[in-house]
Amino acid sequence: MSELFALAAATSYGSADFLGALATKRRHILHVLGVGHLVGLLVISAIAAIRGGSPSGADMIWGAAAGAVGLLGLGSLYWSLATGFMGVVAPMTAAIGATIPVVAGFLLGERPAGLAVAGVGVAVVAIVLISSGGAAGWSEKPQQAVQVFAGSAVAGIGLGMFFVFLQRVDTSAGMWPLVSARVTSVVIVLVVLAVVRPAFTGRSTTQSAVAGALDMSANAFVLAAYDGGLLIVVSALASLYPAVTALLARLFLKERLGAGQIAGLALAMVAVALISLA
Repeated sequence: MSELFALAAATSYGSADFLGALATKRRHILHVLGVGHLVGLLVISAIAAIRGGSPSGADMIWGAAAGAVGLLGLGSLYWSLATGFMGVVAPMTAAIGATIPVVAGFLLGERPAGLAVAGVGVAVVAIVLISSGGAAGWSEKPQQAVQVFAGSAVAGIGLGMFFVFLQRVDTSAGMWPLVSARVTSVVIVLVVLAVVRPAFTGRSTTQSAVAGALDMSANAFVLAAYDGGLLIVVSALASLYPAVTALLARLFLKERLGAGQIAGLALAMVAVALISLA
């Protein structure tokens, strides 16, 4: 069951990133994050109230820490994608974001079955291939390239650590740690908004809101997957979200899939099969 929840998370994350990227091209990133996180807070608050749970102070602290690093990762990802170097940003962010939980899982003593380990390795390769694409202009703007490189690294570290922190939550806490995570991220966004005071132009509120709801739904799926699932396995499957983003771009934006992306999609299915058979 944990594998199904992790795959559901990948589907939601991929859909959220697709809409979030579209919204970021039309409105300021703080608007996209602000609207999305406020909607996400409403969604997870309702789910937490219905599901119940008895979170400890430590659970809520882990949730708050996850919210802070998750916001940093998501904000860096959106900013980096908005520069136009998606073919560089996506694979780098996804690879780092998938590798950190795997390393952390081994350091924490997790030892998945051989097939699962093989599946995780295949999944990381699949993520990089699926996220690959053109990177026109990357070598022509070295200063901007360095900034995007740094942004992509920060995005991958933030998103990877989000998985690690969330896995530390006790299963009896229900969804309340995610409420703590979202309250933390909303407060940070509001503080930054008060300081920066960006001009809001364009129309993308609906996309931002739906992206926020999908992102939080994905977080809930991840937390549910950790109830009986290993950090290494769950994070690897959830990190297959670029496959969904690529397919949505092909379907709605008519973007063509390259040979590497098609190979990555095939490898993703192999990774899922290996992990499921373990």
